[in-house]
Amino acid sequence: MVNVSDGGPNLMSLDLSENSFGGEIPSFISECKQLQFLNLTSNNFRGGIPKEIGNLTKLKTLSISDNKLQGEIPKELGNLVKLERLLL
Repeated sequence: MVNVSDGGPNLMSLDLSENSFGGEIPSFISECKQLQFLNLTSNNFRGGIPKEIGNLTKLKTLSISDNKLQGEIPKELGNLVKLERLLL
């Protein structure tokens, strides 16, 4: 697990795909302000997409497909002006 206080704010890439993680997407991810690549594909995440992900303004790739997410796409994702690839 990433400890945000020990380098998380400088983390640029996070790949947690295919790990059978469950529950909601953790909110700590929004504290990783330098994140450019986030892959949460093929887990068992449930609930909605956290609006806090919209704070990751350097994000270029967001991959959250093959989970059990539901609900609307948060309008805050519109803040991701550098986003090149979105996999839902």
